[in-house]
Amino acid sequence: MIRRGFVGRGYGHPTPGSLAACSALAAHGIALDAVYTGKAYACMAQDLQHGRVRRALFWHTLRGAVPEPAPAWQARLPPWLRRKLA
Repeated sequence: MIRRGFVGRGYGHPTPGSLAACSALAAHGIALDAVYTGKAYACMAQDLQHGRVRRALFWHTLRGAVPEPAPAWQARLPPWLRRKLA
């Protein structure tokens, strides 16, 4: 599915939604860039919030060094996902 309406001023420019997405995930120790992954996450979060999708996987690839995982990250996963990963 292609979702339009998240590009803002255009390529290379953050949007209020992408900045909010960056803030929301930073609170969980996940860094997004405000232009590309921020826009993608903002779109996915809106689809989840409005019930357009029930579950989603946000595959975030990083450029450069891989950060250390947050302590006890697995405990914060939904139970159904913890079971699948076990």
